[in-house]
Parts: sequence; structure tokens; C-alpha cells
Amino acid sequence: MAARPCIFLDRDGTLVEDKGYVHRVEDLVVLPHVQAGLARLKTAGFLLIVVTNQSGVARGLYPESAVHAFHAALNQQLGAAAAIDAFYYCPYHVDGVVAEFARESPLRKPDIGMFEAARGDHEIDVELSYMIGDRELDVEFARRAGLRPVLLEGGATPRRAGLSDVKPALGHEAPSDAGPALCRDPASASLEPAAVMPRGAAPANKRSVLLARDMEDAAEQIFADAHS
Repeated sequence: MAARPCIFLDRDGTLVEDKGYVHRVEDLVVLPHVQAGLARLKTAGFLLIVVTNQSGVARGLYPESAVHAFHAALNQQLGAAAAIDAFYYCPYHVDGVVAEFARESPLRKPDIGMFEAARGDHEIDVELSYMIGDRELDVEFARRAGLRPVLLEGGATPRRAGLSDVKPALGHEAPSDAGPALCRDPASASLEPAAVMPRGAAPANKRSVLLARDMEDAAEQIFADAHS
């Protein structure tokens, strides 16, 4: 199977309202323009893959089953035309209270363990792929993975030129225990063949950040960049 370009996506604050450790299906609110923007990207042949830190699991706020249920409900709301192809999440945090998850992990953004896991599971053309998020942490994740970052300007994190609040990388390999129960979510949509975008020039400057107002604008920015 030929490699496909991919859109990596943050979840909270990017796809859904960030209410702080949101995990209950009844609290799921898809942000405006998300469904339309994702549908356009999916129609163009991009894989859609979510990479999300879920330290609430480590903190004992909710179980992994709640993450799975939330992702299944998200795809149901998005519909087939905009459904996420794969979900990856990191349940670990060094300050966790659940012993199984109370540790550092290279799965946790901005490190790229989730990217490495996704690349191992899917044929991804990294040179033509992007990361969309609302925080500087997502920009740093993109840079470490070699993706073009797209920053949603409505995000909660102040837009600073530097990234001083981002911790150094732990390493670029997913840990050996990063099995299906830890980072790959069964709510992922089944992958169907799609028309892949014409292979033009790869983004000229992977470390240059594209700014977008919302997901539809992000799609427009990506289309313009991919064909520049």
C-alpha cells in the first residue's frame, strides 16, 4: 500500500471543547468548523490521527474505558465523512496516583512516542504530513516528528516565540509496553481506500508554523501549503 499523507490532531481544545480533563460522553462538544474541516481533509486523501495526552487516567480521575467511550462517541458525532482513522493517547504522568501509570513516558507529548506508534501501524508519508493543535506543546511535537505544525490561534496557550515551557525529549522510540491497551484506541475508524493528494513539493519549511482560526481555515492553509 502506498504511503499516505496524514493530519495528526490534538484533541482537547482542537477538536472538542477543553473543559479540563473532559472524559464524560455527555460533556463532549465538538468545536465549530471541525466536522467540515476534517471532512475536506479526509476527502483529499489525508489520514486523520488523534494524538492526545490523557493524564487523567494516571491521576485517577477516570479509567481507560472512559477514554475509549469518549473517542467512540466523538467519531459517532463526526460521522463517516469526518471520522478519525486512529486514536492514540498517553495515560501516563509522573505525578499520577495510579501506580500502573505513574511514570514518565515517551508517549507523552511533546515527545513523539505516539507518532512512532502511528507510523508503525500505518503507511505514512511524513514529508507531506501535518500536526494541528492549539498549544505550543503541539508545535514542539510536530517539530520533533518532522511534521509541519498548524497552530489554532484560538487556543488557550499564549503564543510566545520561544518554547521554554516544553521539556526536553525523553527519546524517540515508543516503549516496549506501549501495546493496544496503552496508546491505540479501539474507537478508531476502519480505514477505507481514499484518493491520495497529488504528490507535489513537500512543505518547504517544516519548522515554520501555519496559523489558522479554526479547522476549516486549517484545511485551507494546508491545501495552499501542500501545493505551493
